[in-house]
Amino acid sequence: MKKGYLLMTKKENHMTFTGEYYHVFNRGNQKQKIFFEDENYEFFICRLEKYLKECGPGLIAYCLMPNHYHLLLQEEVDKGIPKLMHKLQTSYAKAINRRYYKVGHLFQGSYKKVNVQTNTQFLHLSGYIHLNPVKTNLVICPEDWNFSSYQDYIGLRDNGMVKKEILLSCFSSVSEYQNFVVDGVKEIHLQGLTFDD
Repeated sequence: MKKGYLLMTKKENHMTFTGEYYHVFNRGNQKQKIFFEDENYEFFICRLEKYLKECGPGLIAYCLMPNHYHLLLQEEVDKGIPKLMHKLQTSYAKAINRRYYKVGHLFQGSYKKVNVQTNTQFLHLSGYIHLNPVKTNLVICPEDWNFSSYQDYIGLRDNGMVKKEILLSCFSSVSEYQNFVVDGVKEIHLQGLTFDD
């Protein structure tokens, strides 16, 4: 990974480079909810798994929150992430609009994508993503939130969708990563990695 943490311009947002890591995120239109009940989260995760297989990016971490989501992806094939995100957001928005008799945009425009270019940022971003439900007071511990990849990382679940080995190779054990996530919240704040405001 190179130096820096670059937010793509609107024109660059659909450009990706094979082998690079990207923080991909979006929120509800006017900060409104995009997930209304548990089955919405589950449907999004099923669609994510389906389109990951079809489009080819690797999923390193994710967290779904009531009005936004975070994905940490590695571009493994040419234009895999833009294809994935187009299919995922379109499919999910249509399903939600049908189910709840809504019209108009569910998401606040197209997704946003940030190129993660250093190992430090990669590690801190994984912690930031997994700590989102704790920082917003949805749960006390990150493992209590069912709609993130943290349960996969600490062995409470393994759906086979998350490429855990990439992140865990940076630590001597799963418990060391677990300690990093729990203890790293202050350092994450200092890095200024906040994207939900």
